[in-house]
Amino acid sequence: MSNPFSAFKNTQCDGCDEYIDEGDEVWIYDGEKLCSPCADAEEWICECGCFKNPDFKQCYECSRT
Repeated sequence: MSNPFSAFKNTQCDGCDEYIDEGDEVWIYDGEKLCSPCADAEEWICECGCFKNPDFKQCYECSRT
């Protein structure tokens, strides 16, 4: 499954416990699923908008340039 993916009906964020609107972005990592604001706060989103491992400053593609 790629990051992010579109939320299904009744998808709940594990970070803020809010429901994510159907079709909005959901980020998943290490068994957790987060809405975009929570994923950004957890540093899962690279400056380019792609998923990145929170242990690194950039995603794989950005780190190669």
